[in-house]
Amino acid sequence: MRISNILIIGLLLLALISCGNIQNNSDKKALKTTNDYARWKGMLPDDLVAHFPVELPNNTKSYSSGFMDNPQNIKYLILLKELTEREKSKYGSENAIPDSCTFEIYQYKNEYGFNYHAHGRCKMLFPIPEMKLISKETPITSHIDYYVLEAKNSVLHNSDSYLRHYLPDEWKNGVSRGVGISYEEDLIFYWLLMW
Repeated sequence: MRISNILIIGLLLLALISCGNIQNNSDKKALKTTNDYARWKGMLPDDLVAHFPVELPNNTKSYSSGFMDNPQNIKYLILLKELTEREKSKYGSENAIPDSCTFEIYQYKNEYGFNYHAHGRCKMLFPIPEMKLISKETPITSHIDYYVLEAKNSVLHNSDSYLRHYLPDEWKNGVSRGVGISYEEDLIFYWLLMW
């Protein structure tokens, strides 16, 4: 009887220690993620990331950065999170009209041209991120309203990008930043693209 009690107590202690290690690893991962977000965001000019949340929100689904990748690739920062009531009222108001004259920017060379999402007559098309840049783990399957906050033809990084070989002439270099919202899935993503 005493041996079985000792075994039970030993197993309980092991279980408690394991739970403590899992929690500790989870805390370390969360801290690393938060630090990475702050570091990546801090590498960019403030005016280009002013629309991003100041700190990594608790309701973040994913975020990614293309800063450390191959210099020929696009440079980007993207954060996908749950949509809040504050964000719904900010972008769903009469003051913010979603852009319908857009085309997708791909992370790598797009051999098939580029995807237009133009509705109606467009005098100019604005670059937005392709879905794989937004999130591979949490794809948005419903309609997305894109709010392009800034898009300009400007050289912000000088490496020769694959994009420059297939984009239209007016967008051989550029920057695009904004938010995309899926009201059906209650998701919002913030983006900054530079090429």
